[in-house]
Amino acid sequence: MNSALLAHHDSRIGVLICGHGSRHELAVKEFAELAKNIKATLPDIPVEYGYLEFARPIIHEALDRLKEQSVQKVIAIPAMLFAAG
Repeated sequence: MNSALLAHHDSRIGVLICGHGSRHELAVKEFAELAKNIKATLPDIPVEYGYLEFARPIIHEALDRLKEQSVQKVIAIPAMLFAAG
């Protein structure tokens, strides 16, 4: 979806990219890089990422960051790319 169209539709919308998390630092870094690349493609939309477990930020912390940006509606994108561990 075009980020300008999404931002124009409702400026209170944000995106949360949800990862599983991992004990392996490389997997956490790779996921964070993916999330940053997605954020770069949506410059007009608040985008945050969080993990279910094993890594920070956890999803609740990412939701708090979106709330701090006045986001009231969240599009959650499950992006479980790696095996947990």
